[in-house]
Amino acid sequence: MNESYIIAALINKPNLYKLCEMLKLRGDHFNLMKDEYDLISDIILNNKPLDSTIFIQEMNKKGLDLTQTLKALRENPLIDKARLEYHITEVRDKFYKNSLKYTLDLQLSKIEKAKTSELITETQNVMELINNEYLEGITESTSDHIKAYKKHKLKLWAGEIEYLKTGLKDLDKVLLGFKAGNLIIIGARPSVGKSALMLKMINNQRNKKIALFSIEMTRNELFDRFISQEIKTSMTKLNEPLNDKLRQKFNASLLEIEKRDLFINDVDNSLDSIISEIKSRYISTGLDAVYIDYLGKINTKKKFNSRNEQMGYITGTLKNLSKRLSIPIILLSQLNRDIKDRPRLDNLRDSGEIEQDADVVIIIDRPEKDGKTEFADGSSCEGIARLLIDKNRNGATGYVEVAFNKEYALYENLDKYINDKDIGF
Repeated sequence: MNESYIIAALINKPNLYKLCEMLKLRGDHFNLMKDEYDLISDIILNNKPLDSTIFIQEMNKKGLDLTQTLKALRENPLIDKARLEYHITEVRDKFYKNSLKYTLDLQLSKIEKAKTSELITETQNVMELINNEYLEGITESTSDHIKAYKKHKLKLWAGEIEYLKTGLKDLDKVLLGFKAGNLIIIGARPSVGKSALMLKMINNQRNKKIALFSIEMTRNELFDRFISQEIKTSMTKLNEPLNDKLRQKFNASLLEIEKRDLFINDVDNSLDSIISEIKSRYISTGLDAVYIDYLGKINTKKKFNSRNEQMGYITGTLKNLSKRLSIPIILLSQLNRDIKDRPRLDNLRDSGEIEQDADVVIIIDRPEKDGKTEFADGSSCEGIARLLIDKNRNGATGYVEVAFNKEYALYENLDKYINDKDIGF
């Protein structure tokens, strides 16, 4: 009854789909009519017209059974917003009750064999995920929000909340680290060093639970780069027989990487697969951060009128996921090649919505890569990269300088400390 009412309501009054979005209704919330809801969502989100005739035609094209749809249209002639809201709430409630039951049954089935600590962690993570998703569709009062805000601030002031440090001290001084629920974009032109910067940050976060989705490089290529940075040996040398001293360093570095809580996926490039894997890792082990290399390689099932729209959909989805899981997601993105002086925010390829969704945008400026000896302001760029903080939703913008070693593709802190007045804000 609940599901069929929703389907009938949306076919007859597509403008009510906004209510579904507001209450965070998804296709997987449905038990019997998931295909019908997914099809309606696809039609509406692609700005196509929708009525009963069009919907039946689209169902036939996909070879889907029309029995439930026709019954829904027959049995639900009276449509209004209040009734629709009631039925959406009922469908969501039933889904989350079933999710809780499934989780508890699953954890009980493991209770004899699993380690207690692992069982507690996994149960806490999945319960938190279910709770966060459920609360997204619940309207809370301003008083509730104020209480949550105050609780957050008290924890922050007490040092109980620590932002994820990058290990680059001047960048951390400005950003304080990567904040939970934030989408951070790292942009650079091809071969300037965005992947190297990402790997340096991950190397500096070795005690954290990190998931890395590499759509461009293989797992073995990533290990080469990790080790090259760690033992300060060029990747060319790593592909040649090593002397005894280097082999010892190589083995020690490999053993250290093996001990990390680092998950690497170099297979999936679809947005749905990446999100599913992130949720799975979050539930099973917990996550402190997610890195994705890179935006332009991510595919989606949905069709869009432009590349700009598609990129906006991807960044919007990842931003929502970072908020839902309360973790930072760091997304690499390419810049356009035609840059005259210094790279800027609007040089992000297919930017548009990307700028709006990102909380922080860091752009790498390394003119030395093009054979230049100076930055656009005339200062020397030898062995130096500037990290341009071109967007910082909750703080200052400007730039910090870091050392860059071309041989190892390694970013490091500069020997001199940069004071507030020298940072460039």
